[in-house]
Amino acid sequence: MNMIVKRNNKILNKKLYPATTDNNMISLGIYLRDNITGIGTLTFIYNGFYFGALGHQIQDQNTPNINTYSTEGVIRRAEVTSIDKSVRGNPGAKKAIFDEDSVGKINNNTNTGIYGKVSKDAFTDKRKLKIATQKEVQLGDAQILTVLDKQKVEAFDVKIIELNRQKEKDVKGIKLKITDERLINRTGGIIQGMSGSPIIQKDRIIGAVTHVLIDDTTIGYGVYIEFMLKDMGIEVVD
Repeated sequence: MNMIVKRNNKILNKKLYPATTDNNMISLGIYLRDNITGIGTLTFIYNGFYFGALGHQIQDQNTPNINTYSTEGVIRRAEVTSIDKSVRGNPGAKKAIFDEDSVGKINNNTNTGIYGKVSKDAFTDKRKLKIATQKEVQLGDAQILTVLDKQKVEAFDVKIIELNRQKEKDVKGIKLKITDERLINRTGGIIQGMSGSPIIQKDRIIGAVTHVLIDDTTIGYGVYIEFMLKDMGIEVVD
């Protein structure tokens, strides 16, 4: 098979020869990935139209240098149908079904999350919150907002147990522990799909959930909201 390949912005002509695999199938040994689909949480809507979500980059383990690809994608509403609980050594996950119609487009995929624009002004009636910069974030009580059943947003208690003051963008500036027994009973702690859940302290958004600690799924990390806003192009003044 003759194939034209684009690699590092260069066009290459390659001749490929099929081979027999261990299970006696004829294969070219090519990995093709048309898209990546997953469940995550919307963190905020800015100015009615512009969104930030997920708190970390969308990556495919088989394409480690995702920055070489253009970012094209959409966001859809999801309805959570069930929960796989987290246990030590194995984080659980939300299971959901997607609406057919998209509600926005992704135009940027950075190490702090995905960003884009919603397709219609459907969020102007929502309550607006101020943000807190990292120097204003404190150890102690806070809450996260997330969805565990259909599209119902619920608040759950957490405790900020460690803060790393950062000059460079990183997704593990906030260390938190789930203290809400309702959430622990339902999910076992932090689960996949919870990434992007906003962290609220004293009625201000301070960040978004990004990772879970494998050895203790009640403990996780968050990114400071100021880094997400900066990746959206919004300058945050301390």
